[in-house]
Amino acid sequence: MPTAIVMAAGLGTRMKSKLAKILHPICGRPMIDWTVEAIKKSGIKKVVVVVGHQKEMVEDELTKSFPKLKFEFVHQKEQLGTAHAVLVTEDALKGYDDDVLILCGDTPLVSPESIKAFIKFHKRKKPDLSIISGVFLNPTGYGRVLRKKPGHVQKIVEETEAKGEIKGITEVNLGAYLISAKLLFKYLKKIKPDNKKGEFFITDLVELLASDGKRVEAFVASEPVEFLGINGRWQLVYAQKLLQRQILEELAREGVTIVDPERIYIEPQVKIASDVVLWPDVIIRGKTQIGTGCEIGQGAIIIDSTLSENVKVHAYSIVEGCQINRGAQVGPFSRIRPKSLLKEDARIGNFVEVKNTIVGKCSKAKHLSYLGDSIIGDSVNIGAGTITCNYDGFNKYQTEIEDGAFIGSDAQFIAPVKVGKGAYIGSGSTITKDVPPDALAVTRAEQKIFEGWAEKRRKRAKKINTNNQG
Repeated sequence: MPTAIVMAAGLGTRMKSKLAKILHPICGRPMIDWTVEAIKKSGIKKVVVVVGHQKEMVEDELTKSFPKLKFEFVHQKEQLGTAHAVLVTEDALKGYDDDVLILCGDTPLVSPESIKAFIKFHKRKKPDLSIISGVFLNPTGYGRVLRKKPGHVQKIVEETEAKGEIKGITEVNLGAYLISAKLLFKYLKKIKPDNKKGEFFITDLVELLASDGKRVEAFVASEPVEFLGINGRWQLVYAQKLLQRQILEELAREGVTIVDPERIYIEPQVKIASDVVLWPDVIIRGKTQIGTGCEIGQGAIIIDSTLSENVKVHAYSIVEGCQINRGAQVGPFSRIRPKSLLKEDARIGNFVEVKNTIVGKCSKAKHLSYLGDSIIGDSVNIGAGTITCNYDGFNKYQTEIEDGAFIGSDAQFIAPVKVGKGAYIGSGSTITKDVPPDALAVTRAEQKIFEGWAEKRRKRAKKINTNNQG
């Protein structure tokens, strides 16, 4: 397999961003990751990346995302064009004389299949240089491919240089090349900046080689959109739409029901088993795994979480950084925050927030509660309005509620505190001390009744209003 050179040095001024273009995310992954992923899956083992703007960030991203891929990073200090970008890799490839595949880092739609087909074409045809071309009805923005008779490529004319009949050519250069390293660097050094931008264009390789009697062949891509270069925010949106469709189609083939594919967002690392139903406006991100038989309700957001089989996340709930076991239910309008575990058949209901908490089997908190830094046993009932007061302004403390306890509505637990097995907590209680097993704990002020108080208040208010009007 050839070595790949990926051009990734530019800022991308048309993105109108301080972030380097290739680091802009598409479906949750930096743009360049998609290109490198395709290179990796094609079987290529070594990648030379030309870096420039925010080079440390680019290098960190790629080495973190592809720990098993062999990278060599070459710094292009001045961005003087595509030919210059490739030329700076000469020292990195010193002594290497096999083929080199050259790609742009801003082509996230390229597939491993297309790269494999291109390499196969080059090996079969054995030209001195192979390029990838595509046919567009509207070729605006692309370099035009000029062919000799009976078909070898003679020249590529950039959009800024194209005039007259050349502008009407519909076969365009898609920016990928295959050539031996020895031939590549020999001819790169002959390129001159004799164009309107004053840059060294790698496309000039074609004419230089052809004029020396070398053979240049064009592999016509069946899906030229794969080589779309992302130059602005709208193209970023377009690419994400296409990649999102690929992700959803693959999930559907694996048995996932997607109610409305136009209103859903799923990132590529997400794993979803068969017989899962996804309702509209669902967002699933990160390293989430969803087991068979789950149902994710409308507007739910799930991030970096593991859901076992037959879990239901009802509408407009947020689940992040947690684990939900078989048969548990969440929502609607619940928030399960990081480091939480909901065990089998647990039930977290309307407007309940859970943070860094274990909720035991068959336990339920169905209404308007906050459970933070807690350990809740099996078959515990948490009444509406329950709060674990876990933070004193300096430190976090834990509340423990053991199996079978019953917590009445509007109870507050001033952590650290422990409620024993089978204990009852009376509604409206503020618990500051441990409660023994099977005990009843009630903390309420004595109720007092003042007869006629409300009527006296209304009379006093009426008198004040009358005096104010006078």
